[in-house]
Amino acid sequence: MGSPFASSHSARDPTGPPPTRATKMSLANEAVCQILRKLEKEERVGIVLFDDQVSLLQPLREVGTVDVDALGERVLEVKPCGGTNMAAGLTAGIQQLQEASPDLEKRIIFLTDAQPNQGGGQAALLELTTRAAEQGIYTTFIGVGLDFDSGLTDAIAKVPGGNYFSVHSAKQIQEILVDEFNYFVTPLIFDVEVALDDPCFEIACTRGSPDADLTTGTALRMRTLCASALEPRGVKGGLVLVKLRRTGEAGWQGGLRIRYRTHDGREVVEAQAVNLGERFAALGEEGFETPDVRKGVALCSFVDAATGYLENRGADGAQGRLEGFKAWLEQEAEALGDGQLLDEVDNVKRLLAVSGDAPGR
Repeated sequence: MGSPFASSHSARDPTGPPPTRATKMSLANEAVCQILRKLEKEERVGIVLFDDQVSLLQPLREVGTVDVDALGERVLEVKPCGGTNMAAGLTAGIQQLQEASPDLEKRIIFLTDAQPNQGGGQAALLELTTRAAEQGIYTTFIGVGLDFDSGLTDAIAKVPGGNYFSVHSAKQIQEILVDEFNYFVTPLIFDVEVALDDPCFEIACTRGSPDADLTTGTALRMRTLCASALEPRGVKGGLVLVKLRRTGEAGWQGGLRIRYRTHDGREVVEAQAVNLGERFAALGEEGFETPDVRKGVALCSFVDAATGYLENRGADGAQGRLEGFKAWLEQEAEALGDGQLLDEVDNVKRLLAVSGDAPGR
């Protein structure tokens, strides 16, 4: 990393999986050790441990003044005990970073293997995270052997500088905390909005953008935009799908309006010209500009079809509609040569296999 970076790393205690497998605690400990190896000598590191109490394993210090190998050995010796007072652990991490120079980029990497069960729960966590962000202290939550519930992840995504990951194996620790470390700790801009600015089209619906506002033409709202890794297929990242509806004569030179806030609080508004009518004509009503977009549409369609079937599988024609969707999804999977879509075809087959249990039958 090129610029100063202060980090507080928190590890806590697992519930104890079978002894023949890596425990959650050992995964968390290894994750912290991997992070330690990524830090430059001029950067800062502090480590807070928490269960139902808090202890400071390593005060915030320059990495160059710390015996990293010895610290790593101490990390690997951390054992599980106590409850899960995340708020207390997060508070201690924030206090460490509040004492650091205001010129440093500051981030807490918060590792946990459980949902909070003490200290005010999720509400307290989110309040602390939001207040810390106002001071330029950002937080990354990492669930070790844990998938956070959707309410928490949605809330984290709305906190400036906040993000989250789940790791279930040593391989995922390598991918996220080593290969992609510099990306997820580096917020580029905040409060990003992308809106359609074309009188000939309107947004019919979106996928992958829960905060879109169709009434204003806002297709995407994102509290934080971080850098992403470059792969052979392109830049790694998520996909936001926007379905447009033609409202006038195509061909007008419209485009997109992009608004965001920089690190120093400066508001920026940019416009990018895009001839939507020309693109519509070239692709056709069912055209796809890239294979990734086509796959994204197929996956969204799978979610819609599966949800609709589960909600109405006792209704007349529900099974027939799902059978028809299965055939379409198989065609898309074969056209794209995509194994993941074939997995979803298998999931559809499983849904159809239990159709005899549908209510009313």
